[in-house]
Amino acid sequence: MAVEMANDPKPNGKARSRPNTTSTSSSCVPSLIRCWCREWKSLIAMAVLLSVHLIFVILPSQLMYHTDFSLQLPVELQCLFGSCIYIERRPNPVVDLSEAVYPLLVMGMPKVGTTSIQKFFQCNGLTASHYNCNAPGKEKQVCGSTIRENVLQGSPPLEGLVDDFQVFAEMDHITRDDCYVPQIQALDEIHTHYPNATFILNTRNAKNWLKSIKHWNNMDKRLRWCNLPGFPSAVAVAGEESTDLPEGVGDSDADLLTFFKDHNNRIRKFVSTHPSHALIEIDVDAPEAGDVLSAAFGGKAHCWANANNKGKSPILVMGMPKSGTTSINDFFQCNGFRASHQYCGGVGFCGLAIRDNLQHQLPPLHGFDEQFDVFTQLDTNHPPSKCFYPQIQALEEIHQHYPNTTLILNTRNSTAWLRSVSTWSGMQERLTECDLPGFPQGVGKKDEEMLEFYENHLERIREFAKRYPSHRLIEVSVNDEKAGDILASAFHLNATCWGRSNKAGDSKTKMKARKTKNGQPPILAVGLPKPGMTSIHDFFECNGLRSSKYALSIRDNVQHQLPPLYGFDERFDVISKLATTLPPSN
Repeated sequence: MAVEMANDPKPNGKARSRPNTTSTSSSCVPSLIRCWCREWKSLIAMAVLLSVHLIFVILPSQLMYHTDFSLQLPVELQCLFGSCIYIERRPNPVVDLSEAVYPLLVMGMPKVGTTSIQKFFQCNGLTASHYNCNAPGKEKQVCGSTIRENVLQGSPPLEGLVDDFQVFAEMDHITRDDCYVPQIQALDEIHTHYPNATFILNTRNAKNWLKSIKHWNNMDKRLRWCNLPGFPSAVAVAGEESTDLPEGVGDSDADLLTFFKDHNNRIRKFVSTHPSHALIEIDVDAPEAGDVLSAAFGGKAHCWANANNKGKSPILVMGMPKSGTTSINDFFQCNGFRASHQYCGGVGFCGLAIRDNLQHQLPPLHGFDEQFDVFTQLDTNHPPSKCFYPQIQALEEIHQHYPNTTLILNTRNSTAWLRSVSTWSGMQERLTECDLPGFPQGVGKKDEEMLEFYENHLERIREFAKRYPSHRLIEVSVNDEKAGDILASAFHLNATCWGRSNKAGDSKTKMKARKTKNGQPPILAVGLPKPGMTSIHDFFECNGLRSSKYALSIRDNVQHQLPPLYGFDERFDVISKLATTLPPSN
C-alpha cells in the first residue's frame, strides 16, 4: 500500500516497519553486536555482512527499480555506526471527503494517472479540473498559466479557480514555448496561501513514466526545454535558440529518470518540513490504486476502475460507416467507456480534426485523445471539402503514434452494406465524391464498384494488422447474433450492452421522424444561451436521460441536406443547447 514518507523510500516503494520512537546508539544496539565490537574479529564479520548486503540487496534493487543509489544499512548496523536517528514513516492518513481540507492538489508529474484521478473524484461527487480550469459560464483558462499569473502578481496561486474546483488533478502547463509547473515552481506560495491543503503524490514505475512521455506529443522534449529548477533547458545553458540540447543537459533517459525521482522526493521532503499538509501517496499502476484512494478519502473504490478502464492506447473502429458503428458506440458507453461517434467533443467532426492535426504534423488524435477511450467512427463524409477517412488515409500515422492500439474491424454482408449506404442520406453519392485513395472521384456510382471498394477496405485493414502485429485486431460481424458476445469476450465486458442501434436500410422518409433510443422524440431546449441551460442539462442527466451540454454541428448537417440532428439524435434524449455563438471556422 502506498504510504506517506518523510524521507527517501526503499527501492520498492514500500514502507519499512520501524519503531514509533527515536533511537540512539546506546539504546538500539543489540548486546550480541556490542560483544562483537570488543573483539577484532567483529571487523571482519561486519565487512563480510556489508559486502553481502551491498551485492545481494542494494545493487539488485537499483537495477530493478532505478532508485537513487544510497547505502541503506540494516537497523542494527546503522546503530553500530551511530546513525540510529530517523524519521518515522507513517501510513496514508484518512481524509474523509465530507471533511477534507480543500483544495486537493495532485503533485506528481503529468502522465502519471492524472486523468484517472480526476475521474475518480468526479465519480465521487467532487468538482475536479484537469489541465484546463474551465468552469461553467466562465472564460476558458489553462490551470498552469492562470496559477503563474497569480503568483507573478502576488495573488494566491489558485485565485479565481479554487471557488470552482475542489480537486486540481493536473496543474502544470508544458508546451514548447510556454511552461509552468506549480508543483515545482510554486510550492512555497501554495503552502503560504493553502497551509492545510491535501497533497496527492501520484507515482508509477519510472521506466513506465519515461516510455509514456516519449509517446505523448513529445512530452520528453518539452520537459527538456522547460528550464525547471534542477533541470535546465538548452536555452538556459546555451543562451540561444537551438534544436539540439547541449551534451549533458537533460539529453539522456537517465537525466529524465533522475528528474522524475527527484521530484517525487521533493514533494515528500516538502511535506516533512510542512506537516500541516496531509500527503496521500498512490502508485497509479498498482492493482490496489482505487482501494488506496478509497481508504484515504472514503470514496467509492469502483470509481477508479471506471476512470481507468481504458488501455494504454485508444480503441479504434476501422470499418466503414453503416457497419454497426452506433451499436459499437453504445456497447462501450454502456460498459462505462468514454466513446465518440463521428463527433469528438469540442473539436467537431473527428475526421476533420484528425486531418487538421496531420496537416500541422501533430498526432492524429492530438487535443482529444484523453477525452475518449474508444473512437467508433473516425471518418467524416461531407464532400468536397469535408471528407476524410483516417482508416484509409492515415493508417501509417495511426501506427506511428499509437503502435499498440486495439483495432476493431466491424464487418457485415456487403450487399446489406450497399443497401444501407444507398438509402442513408445520399451516402453512396457522397462516397463517390470523396476522391479516396484507390477510389477516385466519380467511381462508385455502379453497385459493383461500391462493393469492390468495401471488400478492398476490409482486406486493407487485415493486411495492415498483419504488417504491424503490435496492433490487436478484433473482427466482428455486426449482423452476427453473437456480436455482443464476441466484443464482450475480447474486452471482458458485459455482453448485454450489445443491441444494434440503427436498423439497416433506414430510409430518408423514416429519418424525417427519428426518435431517440428510448423511443421518444428528442427534447430540445430552444432558448438563447445562458438562461439556465447548464441546470437543465444537469436536471435531465440526474434523472437518467442522456443530455448534450454543448452546441452541436446542426449547421453543417443542414448545409449538406441532412436532418438537423443527424449523427447525434440517437445518442441523446435531450439537447440542452442548440445555439452556438462561436465564429464560423474556415
